[in-house]
Formats: sequence, C-alpha cells, structure tokens
Amino acid sequence: MKFKYFRECLSIFFHSIKVGYELMTGFFRLTKLPMPIVTVFGGAKADKAGIFYRQADDFAYRCVKNGISIVTGGGPGIMTAANCGAARARKKGQKARTLGIVVSGVDQNYENPCADILSVSYFFMRKWLLIRYSIGFVVFPGGIGTMDELFDLLNMIKHHRVPELPVVLIGKEYWSPIVQWFEKSALKSGLLNKRLTKLFIVTDSIDEAYEVIHSICKIYSES
Repeated sequence: MKFKYFRECLSIFFHSIKVGYELMTGFFRLTKLPMPIVTVFGGAKADKAGIFYRQADDFAYRCVKNGISIVTGGGPGIMTAANCGAARARKKGQKARTLGIVVSGVDQNYENPCADILSVSYFFMRKWLLIRYSIGFVVFPGGIGTMDELFDLLNMIKHHRVPELPVVLIGKEYWSPIVQWFEKSALKSGLLNKRLTKLFIVTDSIDEAYEVIHSICKIYSES
C-alpha cells in the first residue's frame, strides 16, 4: 500500500514537471506571435465545401490583413480553415501570425498545411493556452470538443478568471438550441444569472464578427 502511494506521488510529481515545461514552452511560442491574438474554435469535421469552412478562412484572412494574429486547436476542419486564411494573408517576409495547438494522441498525426504546430499532452493545457493570451473568441459550429471549449470559456468569464472579452458564435441556426436552453430553460428555472446570457453574441455575418473583434483589438492597441 505504501509503495503504491509513493509511486502515485512520484507520478504526480513528474507529471507536474511535464505540465509546467509544456506550458512554459507554449507561452514562449505564443509570445512569438504579434499581438493582439484572437482564438478560433470549431469542429474538426467541418466540410471544406461548407459555408462555415469558408467563413473561418475569410475571418482569419481579414484579421491577419489588419494586424490580428490567429490561434486555433491545430487540427482539421474549422481549425485548418482559420490557419490557412491567416497564412494566406501573410505578406512576404512577414512574421507568422498563426499557431495551431494540438493534443498528443489526438491531432498530432494530422499534417496542418498552413500553421506552425505546438503539441501539448493534455486538453486542459490546450484550452488554457488558447484562452489565456487572446482578447477575443470566435466559435464556429462543432461537436463535443467545441462545446467543451465554449462552456469552459464562459465558465471562466462567469467566475472572473478571464476578463469579459468578446465571444462570437457563428451560425444562428446551429446555436439556436443552446440560446434557447440559456433563455428558456436555465434562466427561467433560476439556474442562471441573466448577466450570463449577455456574455456572447450569435450571428451569421462574418462582417459583424470581424467588427466586434476589430473593435476590441483597437481598444487593446490604444491602451
């Protein structure tokens, strides 16, 4: 029993060293991106011919054209679309303005054609790096992973672990059940503060999404 306890303590100790090292490496890689940084979340299975893929590419292109760097989860689908849009906007000789952060054992076998890749060992580390240094978040339709990232972000904003930065959800029809749950179920049942329903906006317009993000970036640049 004592040996098992000691082995577990040793395992936790070495894991903590590994986590600390990878977070420091992630911090260093992110500081290489010109500020400000915006995070794009979205599904890995998004169709290349689909509207959300094209919108993610267009949004990232506009951001980089106007001096805003893009970080994503580094995998396929929306993540690749955003990385490629950002890379397409990069001028010759200009410093890279996009980074993809993948989780070991999940996306590391996928070759992202457009971004430098940073690999971390755990999901919580990727989420922390994607949230900690960004000043805006754009969330495209996705599955369980995207929902996990969105709700973790909103929960951290709720508890003031991160500032109340813009969170833009793309796709009114897709996000409609979530909005209804907020407004008609959780809020009506008294399980949610009304303030929390104002933490994000939902739109079909990339123009609107870009304007929201560009506005906070202007404030960041002037401060």
